[in-house]
Amino acid sequence: MRKVREILRLKFECKRSRAEIAAAACVGESTVSGYLARAEKAGLTWEVAREMTDAEVEARLFRDVGRNEPPARVPIDFSWVHRELSKPCVTLQTLWLEYREASAAQAPRKPYEYSRFCDLYAGWKKKLGVVMRQVHR
Repeated sequence: MRKVREILRLKFECKRSRAEIAAAACVGESTVSGYLARAEKAGLTWEVAREMTDAEVEARLFRDVGRNEPPARVPIDFSWVHRELSKPCVTLQTLWLEYREASAAQAPRKPYEYSRFCDLYAGWKKKLGVVMRQVHR
């Protein structure tokens, strides 16, 4: 999400320089300059932006709002993947193929590609607690 409202607040209310704004908002100075130029061109001041939501400010400054946002992805059932991997002759690639085929029905969403699928599963698996239950007689 863009930090346009925060940049406008720091510029007009706190009277900060572009370098200070960039450091405070964790964005580049060129981004700060671009946002301030867009705001000036649109006639948007902090007094007006204070009453608006982030989405309204973005809609006023940017023609293609949300253009750079990643597309929605089909969620992965990691517990299913984990259970299936314990079976013989099952690999992550075969599970990814099944996941991709199953996600074809969800038209606007896209499935993850294989490398991201593997990375997400590895991250999920890392969070699992290691447990070895033993029966003592």
